[in-house]
Amino acid sequence: MKIVLIFIAALFAQLAQAGCPQFFPLGKTISVPNSVELCNSFYAVKYDTSRNEPIISVEKFRAGNHPERLNDFHPDLRLDVATRAEKSDYLHAGYDQGHMTPAGDSINVAEMHDTFLLSNMTPQEPTLNRTAWRVLEIEVRKDNPDYVVTGAIYSPMPDTRFTPHSIGIHHVPVPVGYYKLTWKGCVISAWYAANKPHAQVDISTVEDIENLSDLKFPRCEVK
Repeated sequence: MKIVLIFIAALFAQLAQAGCPQFFPLGKTISVPNSVELCNSFYAVKYDTSRNEPIISVEKFRAGNHPERLNDFHPDLRLDVATRAEKSDYLHAGYDQGHMTPAGDSINVAEMHDTFLLSNMTPQEPTLNRTAWRVLEIEVRKDNPDYVVTGAIYSPMPDTRFTPHSIGIHHVPVPVGYYKLTWKGCVISAWYAANKPHAQVDISTVEDIENLSDLKFPRCEVK
């Protein structure tokens, strides 16, 4: 098993260097300032190393049987020790290690292991992670979309007025909310939830999510 995981890590490193536009909606890369692109087996993460936070995950969705959940959370060794989360950061912090790209979207053990990289996690309020957000992930899988984007919204950069909440010795920022977008053909669906106790998931629009995230998401070209 150890040899297999070493091979998987080496493969991920090669993917990261090559880039992975195939995971982005409509094959169009989403520009995220101050981020590195971490390419994985079936999804990618845009990660802000200056603030130790994943901004978005993108995946080319595939329907299939899902392996048994592993729960093997592990740090992303492609990131410098100063800019990555460790399992100890979450210990007694009061937050779940909440997936961006869900473990349930994997279709084999290697992909399942891949989703438990801590670069694919944020500190998520347990009642949100285990209830409303989990239900959203299940409903998205049932809909069988072509692409899925999951994003985290954080407090503004630190200045005289704001200090983002964080956990652990690596100061892993706690998002104030999350959104999910799906593409099915040219139809884009959107949802948003605040990262707070017993939060509900609300239907949104791609335009509202763009305003909230300050990102631009791909659309089909109008002919």
